[in-house]
Amino acid sequence: MGGAAQTLALAHMIMATALPVRLRLLIPAVENAIAGNAFRTSDVLTARNGLTSEIVSTDAEGRLILADALVAACEPAGTPIDVPHPAAPADGAPAAAAAAAPPPPPPPLPPVGQPPAPPADAPALIVDCATLTGAQRVAMGPSIPSYWTHHDAVAARLDAAAAAADDLVWRLPLHEPYRGMLRSTVADCVNCSAGGLGGAITAALYLDQFVVAGIPWVHVDFMGWTAAASAGRPEGGEPMGLRALYGLIAERFGGR
Repeated sequence: MGGAAQTLALAHMIMATALPVRLRLLIPAVENAIAGNAFRTSDVLTARNGLTSEIVSTDAEGRLILADALVAACEPAGTPIDVPHPAAPADGAPAAAAAAAPPPPPPPLPPVGQPPAPPADAPALIVDCATLTGAQRVAMGPSIPSYWTHHDAVAARLDAAAAAADDLVWRLPLHEPYRGMLRSTVADCVNCSAGGLGGAITAALYLDQFVVAGIPWVHVDFMGWTAAASAGRPEGGEPMGLRALYGLIAERFGGR
């Protein structure tokens, strides 16, 4: 729940300082319990956007609910949360008719090195926070959160906000060759790469599939816990990168 706590705190800061932004907060909360309907290894789950994930690790569960939240975040404002995913026909509609509709034409490719333009009704920025992987803390230690984004301009603003707030964050790459580590023979992808190598990066690449291309998106993976107290940092739960994220939003949308 560390990511949920951090995004709640970020939303509180935005509202408390009356930043002129239209804020939407999504928290995908589920009960992590053993039951007859719990998922199992080799299950195939269908996400809100129709993408399927083969479950190869039941311990990589947080990204599954976060993926659905990211899909919902990309949808036009006012879209109900409890709508069926696009692969499911509407009630009473024959499945053949639903499958017969031709896909929309792909958008034109952007210039090399430039992210595609977002849809006209897309959010101006999506931020997710999660205590997602053990691999992140192995790579960066307990005190440095990592973040991923396709947008260099967003990264530059976030780094500047982090420096101004003395709230260290560190960008890691969405390294395309690692996407092959998520291949599945029975689904669109597996939910976790094998072997533990580059696990924080492959987790970010997994989530990337659920964000509409062109929408500025920042994914933050952090430990969220201080094991030993030090000056200004008591032992216990701790936000990491929170002030940097607030500074990014305040500078970008609040004119501060």
